[in-house]
Amino acid sequence: MVSSILPKAIKREEVIHTTLQELHKWITGGIKSNAPPSITEYARFANKISCTQDGILLRDQRIIVPVKLRPRIIELAHAGHQGIVKTKALIKSRVWFPGIDNQVEQVVTTCRVCQALTTKETYEPLLRSKMSSGP
Repeated sequence: MVSSILPKAIKREEVIHTTLQELHKWITGGIKSNAPPSITEYARFANKISCTQDGILLRDQRIIVPVKLRPRIIELAHAGHQGIVKTKALIKSRVWFPGIDNQVEQVVTTCRVCQALTTKETYEPLLRSKMSSGP
């Protein structure tokens, strides 16, 4: 399952070697209370996080991406310059990490190609016309 979810440009070994060691120990430790400060953003999802035999962490059926690989994953998903909504949908179908929405929005809104290709849908404000002084 992990092999089919993982983007082809990211090697399985990269995910294994850069995995979140503290989160891995906390999840596999059995007792899910008092999360260390470095993994508190994952604590509320503790009942949805699991670990494969080779150490890849999953949230439901999506791979939890280590911090070092996040920019690369976002760039891969955004390579087609599909916009915010489609990029988020593509990423969320395969991987997960805290703050995924904000990071994707930041990358897409600062992308020069996307800004050049996006049509502006702003309209001029309505101007009032002068009232006539007589009939």
